[in-house]
Parts: sequence; C-alpha cells; structure tokens
Amino acid sequence: MSSSAKPGSGQRLAALDFGSNTVGYLVADAEGRIVERAGRFVRLGEGVREHRQLADAALERTRSWVQEIADRFRELQVTKVRAVATEAVRLAQNQEALLDLVLETLGVSLEVISGETEGTLTFGGVRAGYPDQPLLVIDIGGGSTEISAGSGGRAESVFAVSLPLGAVTLTEAHGEDRDALAIAVAGELSQVPAVDGSPDVLTVLGGTGANAAMLDQELAELDDARIEGHEVTKDRLRELIAQAAAMTPPQRVDRWGLPPLRADVLIAGFAILEGVLDRFALNRIRASRYSLRHGVLRSLSEHGR
Repeated sequence: MSSSAKPGSGQRLAALDFGSNTVGYLVADAEGRIVERAGRFVRLGEGVREHRQLADAALERTRSWVQEIADRFRELQVTKVRAVATEAVRLAQNQEALLDLVLETLGVSLEVISGETEGTLTFGGVRAGYPDQPLLVIDIGGGSTEISAGSGGRAESVFAVSLPLGAVTLTEAHGEDRDALAIAVAGELSQVPAVDGSPDVLTVLGGTGANAAMLDQELAELDDARIEGHEVTKDRLRELIAQAAAMTPPQRVDRWGLPPLRADVLIAGFAILEGVLDRFALNRIRASRYSLRHGVLRSLSEHGR
C-alpha cells in the first residue's frame, strides 16, 4: 500500500494519530511509499466521556509508547512529523498533560483536530488509494465515528461528519447489550443526512473493518494485502456478529486470536457498522487499511504542514 505523499529527495515524513483506543504512526519515504507502520493500544479514551479526564494510567502507557516512537523516528531519520489527536483528547479537560508529554518526548506539537477535520483528512487518506470513484467512508474509532463521502472528480466536494459513537465509549455505556447499542447508534445516525450519489459499498476503516475482513477469511493475524479491498455482505456480517456475541471477550482472543483490547469492544464496533449499513441502505462493506494517518501524510506533502 502506498500513500500519495511525495516528500522531497531524502525526506521521510511521519504521521501520528493519537486515537481513543490506539496511538499509531506511518512513515513514508521520498517516493511516497510507506516505510513502516505501527500502533499500540493505549486506550486514551478510557473513562474520558464520563470524567472528562485522561487517566494517569493511560498517560503513562502513552508516554512509554511515544518514547519508543521517538527512538524509532531517529533510527528511520524522519525529517518532518505531523501529529494529531482525536475524540478522547478533544473531550479531556486535562489535554495539556498529553500535549506537554508529546512535545517533551517527541519534540512535536500535537494538534487537537475537530471531528470534521478528522473526517476530511481521513477521506483524503482513502482517496489516495481509491482515486476518482465515488466513496462513502466510515472510520470507527474508540471515542467517535467519522462518516465522509465524495463523488470523485477534480472539483470534489467532501461531506464529513463526526459522531460521538466510539467502540470504547459505547462499550463503557452499554456493555454488550445489543438492543441498547442499536438504539444508541440509531439515535445518533438519525441526524446524518442522506448522501447524494453514494456508492453501493461502504468503505470501512479501523479495527472494526479489519476484524470483519479477518474473521470472514479466517485470518489469524493482520495481513494488509488480504484485508485491503476485501468485501463482506451484510448477511455474512450478521453471521459474524452472532458468532461474536455468543462468545466472551477472552473466548474471542482464544478462538480468533484478537488482541484483548480489541476483543472487548468488538460488539460495539459491529453495532456501529451495522447501524450505518442500515442508515444508508447498503448491503456490503469493503475493508480498507487506509486511514487518518494516510490523510495526515498527504497534508504534509500538499500543504507543507
């Protein structure tokens, strides 16, 4: 998978995304090819919606990971970095603690971006992999979900909306009560307008989309080449949801090999995905490994951020 970012000769660009569940990065070389990608579950969003605070434990998990990232960026000779933070940090009244941590450890100013900016950047990342064709994109995060759409073409106008629906926060609020999850999801989605000229497939980013593609293909581990572009019908997705709901999170780890911090929010993530399919009357999803980070890389190249 490549990015549309085109660093100058000798440059290496890096995009960092401080999400509600994971913190991850992409590094691109001088030709825009992805040199390395990595992420770690730090769960910054744990308890944030209720307490409006980033927990001390989450900040310490993040500090350790950011130090590793800083060391790795030096090894890779990264020359330019853009780091963005999303829903958990947007909500946190003590967000300065994280901003200071990132500046001190990585030497980079962390941008707390709006939900709409997040959606637009994410769409740009997916557009790099799927040029021209109409796209309807959903990025299910730990604390929020971004829906974006565009019809393609040179003068493309991108629709983007951010909803306070996240796999972590929904799980904290409703556990695995599928009826309660469905009601919460439908209530938020009822505010989203129809999208003119939308395609007949929903492009799904993040762990939820990757997990659906992995489970459908019985993959034991992440395989970008097998996940990218893999389609799953709504009926098949509902079969997978029923199988997941019949297991406990530890059983999903043992039987499917899911990471523990993904297994315990899987039902909420699937509830969001199912709700979006219903809202837009779509019958299949397409999993994609393009992401907000690809859009951030693209912005570094195009706008010199």
